[in-house]
Amino acid sequence: MAADDNETVRRILLELGVLQSGEQPSYGEYVDVRDMARSLYAELWDNYLIIWPIDDPPISSQDAWIKYVAGRCANLFGIKDAGVLMRADEARRRLIAIAASYLPETEIPVCDF
Repeated sequence: MAADDNETVRRILLELGVLQSGEQPSYGEYVDVRDMARSLYAELWDNYLIIWPIDDPPISSQDAWIKYVAGRCANLFGIKDAGVLMRADEARRRLIAIAASYLPETEIPVCDF
């Protein structure tokens, strides 16, 4: 998660509509969202779908990360809004595209056998 976990969790809960502007997450909400975000990060990292450290996402990835985690956390809060889920799917594709843009272009050697 970002260097300021509380702000990241707050933004995720705002995206879900669980919090209103100016509100702070409860401890339970904070822990649930933080744990889900860490789990999602590990899943994407292990599959090489994101390449940035959890505590330092590039600015270009932050909004997509918030939307992706929000969509995956929706069920925790009983939210079944199709818009949230669609934004999460789009955000996941965006995160993967951003990661791919950082990979160096390499030539693949061709061998004739």
